[in-house]
Amino acid sequence: MIRKTSAMVEAGILAAVAIVMALISMYVPVLGAFVNFVWPLPIVICGCRHGLKWSIMTLLVATVIIAMIISPINAFFLAAIFGLLGLILGECMRRHLPPMKMMLYGSGRCNCAGAEYRAELLGTGH
Repeated sequence: MIRKTSAMVEAGILAAVAIVMALISMYVPVLGAFVNFVWPLPIVICGCRHGLKWSIMTLLVATVIIAMIISPINAFFLAAIFGLLGLILGECMRRHLPPMKMMLYGSGRCNCAGAEYRAELLGTGH
C-alpha cells in the first residue's frame, strides 16, 4: 500500500511540474522555446520509476489541467507531440534498452508527430 501511495503522490507532483512547464512555455517568450524540449522529463521520470501505467496517468492529468488552464488544442498538441515521446522514452529506460534503440523509438515517434502536425496544417486550408 505504501508503494502505491508514494507512486500516486510522485505522479501528482510530476504532473504539477509538467503543468508549470507548459505554462512557462506558453507565457514566457524566450524561455518557453527551451522549456518545450524538456517538457517530457516529468513523464519520463515517472515512467522510469513507476511504470507505464503511472506515466500515462501523469500525462492524462497534466493534459486535462493544461486544457482547462490554457486551451484544449494546445494541450492536445503538447500531449501528442511531447507527451507520447515522454511515455516512449520512460518505458525504454525502464526496460534498460540500449541508447540506439531509445533513439530509434523516440525519433520514430517524433517523425509521426511531425507528420500529424503537417497534416493538421494542410487540413485547415492555410
